[in-house]
Amino acid sequence: MGILNPITVYPRKVIVDHIAVDGYGIVAGLHRFTACKELGIDEIPANVVSLSELERQIAECDENLCGPKLTPAEKSLFTRRRKEAYEALHPETRHGGDRKSDQVDKLSTRSYADDQASKTGVDARTVRRDAERGEKIAEDLLEMITDTHLDSGACQDRINAGSRLPRPRS
Repeated sequence: MGILNPITVYPRKVIVDHIAVDGYGIVAGLHRFTACKELGIDEIPANVVSLSELERQIAECDENLCGPKLTPAEKSLFTRRRKEAYEALHPETRHGGDRKSDQVDKLSTRSYADDQASKTGVDARTVRRDAERGEKIAEDLLEMITDTHLDSGACQDRINAGSRLPRPRS
């Protein structure tokens, strides 16, 4: 018994008995890891990657954005976080950034939306829409509406526009 796809981890310090020791953090595969742990499986295959903090954040967002079970609010949150990390890693891609310079690597000049679209299989227009929703609505509000009757793209757009929201169905 085991898993078909290895989890992805990165080296980091972890606390064991109040002491920082070498360990690993999970980039992708938390559900697989948890399931194996609950089944009593002590060892599972893992890919160990060396990523910067921003690269790790992008990879974690991509992993979640590729999952089939995100709600619209969660998509907005992860897209917002991914955009922030991507533009911090590639400041030349920000709106108004130096995207035309001959000295800028063409691969790194790809917009956050084009990059996310290529990694998650969602078109760039949808990525930009989700990012806009995520940027215009406070993170704690997006977390509050997750899995409620307000968790839809239409409701997020109404929140952004300051319009009345639908009442819950009885």
